[in-house]
Amino acid sequence: MTTVNGVKTFNKAKTLPTEKIFALRVTTLDNLIFEVPRGSWTVAKNFQMADNQIMHLACEVEVTDTGFVSVPDYKWTQPATT
Repeated sequence: MTTVNGVKTFNKAKTLPTEKIFALRVTTLDNLIFEVPRGSWTVAKNFQMADNQIMHLACEVEVTDTGFVSVPDYKWTQPATT
């Protein structure tokens, strides 16, 4: 972030970031669970810096091999009904 003439401006990095490996767990409104134990992430901002803006981050995840036969690369789980 830099300030020029009193205006703060976001400056994109000059080099691409290195690969980031993270896990993901999402629970939907109807309680389905989606899990990615290991994934390669790319994230980019999709907003302008302003007080009245909703900030969005565009995220992409490439599911990668967990390295363990007993751990699936991804899975959907539906909770048991009572």
